[in-house]
Amino acid sequence: PVKENVVVIKPASVDKNKNNKKEKGPSKEEVLKKVLALGEDMLRERSVAYGVTAWRDHRIPERLVSEALVALLSFTLDKTEADRELALSLVATLRKEGLASTAQVLDCLRNLVNSMAEREATVPKIH
Repeated sequence: PVKENVVVIKPASVDKNKNNKKEKGPSKEEVLKKVLALGEDMLRERSVAYGVTAWRDHRIPERLVSEALVALLSFTLDKTEADRELALSLVATLRKEGLASTAQVLDCLRNLVNSMAEREATVPKIH
């Protein structure tokens, strides 16, 4: 009599599949929501340092930094001059700290300037 070898096939571990996939970062909407909350908190605290710490804590993905900066500056367009200066100081500090590149800041400013015409209707004294 010949014995048959039994081969047991185990299902692949689910954990192995998870490690192979790159973890997706936060969505654009999540990031922009966080940035607007950061802007509100920073203006309330009147502190650029607070804004930098919050920005660092949020770990905004590289691909969304420019859009996040646009959202932050857009948020302050209808605020006071002091609020806008605080937001610009934050952007400058983020640049100095290496949390935003020069290219990202310039891209942000370009997008903001290009959107001024459409914002004029909703934000008085924008120009």
